[in-house]
Amino acid sequence: MKLGERIILHSDMNCFYASVEMMLDPSLRGKAVAVCGSTENRHGIVLAKSELAKKAGVKTGMVNWEARQCCPNLIMVKPQYEEYLKYSELARNIYQRYTDQVEPYGMDECWLDVTASRGVCGTGMEVAEKIRRSVKEELGLTVSIGVSFNKISPCIPVTAISLPICWNTVMQSVAVDV
Repeated sequence: MKLGERIILHSDMNCFYASVEMMLDPSLRGKAVAVCGSTENRHGIVLAKSELAKKAGVKTGMVNWEARQCCPNLIMVKPQYEEYLKYSELARNIYQRYTDQVEPYGMDECWLDVTASRGVCGTGMEVAEKIRRSVKEELGLTVSIGVSFNKISPCIPVTAISLPICWNTVMQSVAVDV
């Protein structure tokens, strides 16, 4: 990114509710897990699911009985909102090490303007990677982070670090020309 250009990160905690549940209860790791609303009180729905549940066809918003049909070995757990709020706050504390401009977008997503951190913390891609590692090491959760120069244009995911530098330039040109 050019000097003087804004650096905006978009963070998204992966399978957030389900990931927190698996982190709190390690016996759930490596299994198809869905955090679901109450079937006893109403027609419960899937609020979040693990990657294995997703691969089996379980979708967010799907009614519980339908999710069970897609994935007979699905483990359904009740939501623990206090825990999700706690881990959301812990992740935001990590983000605030790099900028005070953190704009929450729900419990598991945030926009971060790290432009002023460029000289101290590195490039947008470097900051994104540092955050990703810190969240994994300190909280046991994974986060996807995209890097861009605004909140509207497509973000370049931190996994694109290995791509040639020209990818970054091409993405900027496409976004500017649109």
